[in-house]
Amino acid sequence: MDSGLSFDGEYEVYGIGTCGGVNKIFIDPDDNCRPFWFPLNDFDIIDPRVPGDWEIFADASAAVWTMVMAYPLLTRSVEHFDGLLLREEKDMEIFAAIKRSHAATSRE
Repeated sequence: MDSGLSFDGEYEVYGIGTCGGVNKIFIDPDDNCRPFWFPLNDFDIIDPRVPGDWEIFADASAAVWTMVMAYPLLTRSVEHFDGLLLREEKDMEIFAAIKRSHAATSRE
């Protein structure tokens, strides 16, 4: 994966999670609707507010992802979550629609 991460860039966060004991954030660094999880400790949080529609999944006994807080579909659907990791086109399109919707409500 070739990401356009920049040390001085600002990124919208679409999810927060813990994977294998590492806290991660879900961002779209290239702004091309192909998001990925990155270690949280690589970033500074500028705006600590959490979108009001986010939900949480937590399972301390889970093998890999023990917590995810994000838009509802990402926390409710293993298929969507895995589809994004596998770069499935239908899940990328769903993410793009969610991203557009989030951008529209952020401007209101």
